[in-house]
Amino acid sequence: MHHIKRFYLLGAFVVSLIIPLLTLTQYVEPVVTDIEITPFFLPLEPAYIDVAQIEPSFWNLTNVLWLVYGLGALLFATRFLVNLINIYLRISKNETISKGAFIYVLLQDYRIPHSFFKYLFFNKGVYKSNGIPKEVQLHEETHATQLHSLDILMIEVL
Repeated sequence: MHHIKRFYLLGAFVVSLIIPLLTLTQYVEPVVTDIEITPFFLPLEPAYIDVAQIEPSFWNLTNVLWLVYGLGALLFATRFLVNLINIYLRISKNETISKGAFIYVLLQDYRIPHSFFKYLFFNKGVYKSNGIPKEVQLHEETHATQLHSLDILMIEVL
């Protein structure tokens, strides 16, 4: 079931990138009528009046929406970079143990086990006392093997 969910989520990601590039056209046959339309003109004398030019305000709806969008994008980009820096700091400042293709990072603080690419993060005290179930380790190793971190990075960049 997890493979189907992942396929669906990654497929939705790809489709969401492709849909805006599609152009749909529909050709309509012209309607032919037998009614003859004759042009009707009203002769008008042009009247020239001096009209003062009004400078449009910057604060229109379009600019406000772009501003809100830009601030939101900036906020989420900042959060994304801060999270990447925090992961780097966790890796560099804590004890690491290499186990095969994985690197276990032993954290001082209590956090739920998680992974980022080949790095698996566990609480140091719980890990040293063998308190982490093998199923949890296998679960996190599977996340690392299947590159779930790459999925998350793609979604964050999108």
